[in-house]
Amino acid sequence: ESRQPCPCGISSTTFEDLDLVATRECIGDFATGAIWSNTECFNCNLTGVTRTLCELVNIDSGAQLASALVTITDNTEELRTEDVALSADLLEVIPTSEIQEDDRVTLDILGTVDQLASAPQESIRASQQNTNSSSRLLDILQTVTKNVPLVENETLQFVGESFGLQVQTVMVDPETPFVPDLSSIADSIVNNSNMRPPLA
Repeated sequence: ESRQPCPCGISSTTFEDLDLVATRECIGDFATGAIWSNTECFNCNLTGVTRTLCELVNIDSGAQLASALVTITDNTEELRTEDVALSADLLEVIPTSEIQEDDRVTLDILGTVDQLASAPQESIRASQQNTNSSSRLLDILQTVTKNVPLVENETLQFVGESFGLQVQTVMVDPETPFVPDLSSIADSIVNNSNMRPPLA
């Protein structure tokens, strides 16, 4: 049997992990010889949202990519397992340098993660189980909170449907690295809870 990931352009590993592959069998006998069967593409019947996410691989600008993602993932009820996984793939490639330069990029990333956390529970569970997407989204939030472009005493606040987040610059001991506590957001993403944790 030959198995090839459905064409997308982002990450063939993601589609393989989700079993989104086209297959064909080697058939025949000793009299006629071996031949390939017709390709079975049933699993490659991708939705419009998924195909649009696949096309985002052609965007070079992190700011444009973040803006496109927050728009495409807006209809949370339509998000399937592969959409959550592909969105995590795309968020991971947004350069940290662009997060540091533009707080609009930060807000679009937070908005996208918030919308993904509001996706159907089965989509979130399956995506986490097969592609570790929820854990990767938490890593993305860690990266964002560490690189928000704020000056001293400035605050950035985000309140979404699934979580709220406030980032403020503070003076700390340079030998004690700051690690944001995102445990409440983790519960929201993994459990698809609609409770908003208190801003801190």
